[in-house]
Amino acid sequence: AFGAGWEPSTFYEYYYSECSEVSAGHEPGQAAGCVFPNPFYPGNTFFCETAEPGAPLHLQVFDWSGRAVADRQIAAGKPVAPDWPSGLYVVRLSQKNGVLFTGAVYFAGD
Repeated sequence: AFGAGWEPSTFYEYYYSECSEVSAGHEPGQAAGCVFPNPFYPGNTFFCETAEPGAPLHLQVFDWSGRAVADRQIAAGKPVAPDWPSGLYVVRLSQKNGVLFTGAVYFAGD
């Protein structure tokens, strides 16, 4: 169902068994990445090493059906108050010169 290399392990977990070598790092002036708490509780903050310190971040949050539940500008290091139900979401943080973080994050309620 998922193509070559994917193996089901549970109802909601899949592993990709065909990987090539990946190197970590970034070019000067490029986005570097984020440290994002998981689970994420209301009022948590996150750290992003960016190519543009102080510039706003573009936050996009999608539920598992692919529906966008958030699409807004935020300030790095400031508390984020999710206004969507608790659950597992795909989060993307970016700036104009690159994506800083994309991943699954569990948002916990109060």
